[in-house]
Amino acid sequence: MLNLGSNSPSLFTPSMVGHLAEHIQAHPLFQGLFIERRPTPLKISDFCPNHRFVKTDIFNDFYRPIAVTHQLVVAFEVPGLGLTTCALSRSHADFTETERALLAFVQPHLIALMQLAFPLALKGLARAAALASTLGLTVREGDILRHLAQGRADKEIAHRCRISPRTVHNHLRSIYAKLGVDNRTAASLRAVAGY
Repeated sequence: MLNLGSNSPSLFTPSMVGHLAEHIQAHPLFQGLFIERRPTPLKISDFCPNHRFVKTDIFNDFYRPIAVTHQLVVAFEVPGLGLTTCALSRSHADFTETERALLAFVQPHLIALMQLAFPLALKGLARAAALASTLGLTVREGDILRHLAQGRADKEIAHRCRISPRTVHNHLRSIYAKLGVDNRTAASLRAVAGY
């Protein structure tokens, strides 16, 4: 799952994200977004009044420290990327029906932007394997190069590939050598040009 938004590194520390992950199934929007896959924007208050929400573990462990009391979230499928969410959060007042309608209005545009912004992900692993072959890389190196070109950090690549960050670093050294480049940006440009 991908979440759109500008997430401050000081707010979304690994510890904070861990708190969210611990309680995500208890989130008032979890059922509607991830189980029922409702296509319309949902507010926390659609499922849980604010006076109850502020008493939940997910609020106290995750949202209270970042001063969020209200959310408006839409989830949508982006071909090749899977389920993607766009969450609007604030602390002063709940979202209006006009704001819900505006988010619903921009939803197809968000999908189109995601398709433009992540062309490598939309090509999938099969395309990464074809690129790897074309560039003289192993399939694993092609997969790592695909993640790299999507702007992912070494730790995130390691997590997604289920390998250690050190192994990612070793693969990147090999990729750079095979592509005749010496940095992430140049390798990413080669990947994008290859697609």
